[in-house]
Amino acid sequence: MRLMSWQRLLLCLGFAMLLLLTSSVAQAYPQFQFTTGNSRCNLCHYAPSGGGLLTSYGRDESADTISTWGGDGRWLYGVYEEPQWVQLGLDMRGAVLLKDQLGDTELNAFPMQGDTYARFAFATNWSAYLSMGPRAQVRDADPVYKRFGAREFYGMWNDSDSGYYARAGRFLTPFGLRSQDHTWYVRREAGLYTWDETLTVTAGRVRPDWETHLSLFAPVPSALQSGGSQDVGAAGYYERRLGDVTSVALQGRAGVSDEHSRVLVGAWGKHYFESLNLLLSAEVDGGHENFTESASPSRLQWISYLGLSYLPTKGVMVTVSHERFDEDLEVKATARDAASVALQWFPIAKWELMFIAKAERHGTNTRTTSLGMFQLHYYL
Repeated sequence: MRLMSWQRLLLCLGFAMLLLLTSSVAQAYPQFQFTTGNSRCNLCHYAPSGGGLLTSYGRDESADTISTWGGDGRWLYGVYEEPQWVQLGLDMRGAVLLKDQLGDTELNAFPMQGDTYARFAFATNWSAYLSMGPRAQVRDADPVYKRFGAREFYGMWNDSDSGYYARAGRFLTPFGLRSQDHTWYVRREAGLYTWDETLTVTAGRVRPDWETHLSLFAPVPSALQSGGSQDVGAAGYYERRLGDVTSVALQGRAGVSDEHSRVLVGAWGKHYFESLNLLLSAEVDGGHENFTESASPSRLQWISYLGLSYLPTKGVMVTVSHERFDEDLEVKATARDAASVALQWFPIAKWELMFIAKAERHGTNTRTTSLGMFQLHYYL
């Protein structure tokens, strides 16, 4: 039995190394709020606003509540028990993408994610967190040294999982529905795209029925990373949970760079129709952007998401959604709309299979850009 345990451990490590050598930070799955019986994200994640490394409770939930056939959600399947002062994790995704852009069809297979996580606890209330991995690209456009980095690292103090906290380092400011899908307009067009993580200081409080987060952020120095958000600014977020099936939030974000200044104000809401196994999610953000050059006019913007998730049976989720981004409400034919269907299956703890079909139309263009993507996700 002991020999079989070590063989299993070596097999897991070998598989992990293989994917790392051939292969973004994972965010939370916003659909799991309420549908799993949990109303706040920090029950399953160490980060106060969700996402990233799972707690031991989150690992148990991934097996008992989320996966069709259960399984063992513990680190290394329980072969090795972590000491209390360190927690480790691994997130890996492979993807096959078929994209049709105005008649130009493209097929790609690529490693989408290969993130390693480490959290170190000091005393009772202090911890340090690090996430590192490759910068996934369909085409190898950048040299190797630019395709790897630390997307998240921070130090944190918190008095409990339902109390005050403060953290400083590199991470995305708490804002919006916080989907794991970085292509959602409410992430991509709000300065929350993959590798848009900023140098951030956030303080807040998380309670059973509400939470609030206040943040200051600045760009990562160009010596460490090319591209990404260049804004310096602040963000605020307040979420109120109304019972066990409804949550609403108000949010704002303001940033300034050498090229522009931009303010976003918005709200989102969720409601779980428990008897129907349906989760309704919606987010709306309005923006005002000014450009540094006086000849460039300011513009009003709109970003929205509307999604309906159906969980017909344990481990299966189907989501249909509509998204819209209008970069200038005063100029016709600048809006971009997208409709998508996502099918996710969590057969057993640590595994996810996902298929997405998406169609996008820009302005008055009568033709659409369409894509189909299959993902295989494994975490340890």
